[in-house]
Amino acid sequence: MKFPLSPIFLLASIVVGSSCGQLSPSTSSLEYAHSPGNRILGTPIGHLEILRSGMSNNFGDRLKICVESEKTTISNASLLMETKLAYVMWLKSAGYSAVDFSKFEFFLSSKCNRQDLSIMTSIVIADSSNAQVGEEYNTLFSPAAISCQALAGSFRCSSDGGITLGWGAAASLSHSYFVSNPEKWSNISRNAQGFAILSQYVDWTSLPAGIDGNPQLQGAVGESLKAKYSHLLTLENQNFEALAAYASELEAAQAVSGEDTQFQSLFQQSAQAGSSISSVTYRPKYAAFHVLLHEIGHTFGMMHADNPKGDSVTGASATTTLDPITRQYSTPISTMAYADQYVYLTADDSLGISSVAKTSRSEVALHK
Repeated sequence: MKFPLSPIFLLASIVVGSSCGQLSPSTSSLEYAHSPGNRILGTPIGHLEILRSGMSNNFGDRLKICVESEKTTISNASLLMETKLAYVMWLKSAGYSAVDFSKFEFFLSSKCNRQDLSIMTSIVIADSSNAQVGEEYNTLFSPAAISCQALAGSFRCSSDGGITLGWGAAASLSHSYFVSNPEKWSNISRNAQGFAILSQYVDWTSLPAGIDGNPQLQGAVGESLKAKYSHLLTLENQNFEALAAYASELEAAQAVSGEDTQFQSLFQQSAQAGSSISSVTYRPKYAAFHVLLHEIGHTFGMMHADNPKGDSVTGASATTTLDPITRQYSTPISTMAYADQYVYLTADDSLGISSVAKTSRSEVALHK
């Protein structure tokens, strides 16, 4: 039974300086739910294309990813590996290779410095409390609350107002240009990091816990996925090929993470007691990877697949429907949708990130 819990993923603003106008959704083809061209270069793929072009920049030839460490419910090793796995999924689906992945530098830090512009993106599970007044990430989230109501012949529980699980945004770039030719950029500068942030009010666990929580992954398939995950953790070098192979296993299994076990437990307790409760605060328990994959998707320029914003570039695919008023395509069959908790990229995700790559190459070529 799927309970009426509606996780909410929010996308922070993505601002990249550019002199180009936005792309028109009506002209897109086989593209799905990503930022327009004038904001795409702050993404990891945009950075890769800038490096490929040889354009002058202030961030060098390494794309640094800071992963904040020492979290209480997920190990450093799992959080670092799952971050790498998410990057490999998006890069591989966009047509990039081990050579491109080698330009990324993932490292653990007890505190990611948001002011360090040598870092492209910070991956953070927010602090476990709001003890630090004004802490930037702590203000993004609120504790979860559940209400249950006993009705004639039934019992219903829901989260109060939904739960915000994460935020994500690409880095911000600006550019200099030649007065004689404004379309030709002389230098690109990073002026703000990108980020993928997960709520401090959730007990985040590793991917195997999500596999255990999904009845459809019980048996040999689930055991194989967990065994291969454990093997990856033991590798000194979790390279592109090994991570891409595991990503293919998750896709082949159509792997979806299990639901919040704490919500289910409270539902069962309340139903057995047969009494209504109102706004009881609790800590959800989730395997982090499906949220991490989604929020890192935002850093890659991907928008919400089931409800793209007005300036999203969208296009037709096998599972999309066209809104006759907005002329945008949408689908719930995506890790970028408020839908099932996918831990692999769907066909729509792959179409979208391929379009991000194509748009990034076009944008760089325009200004080189």
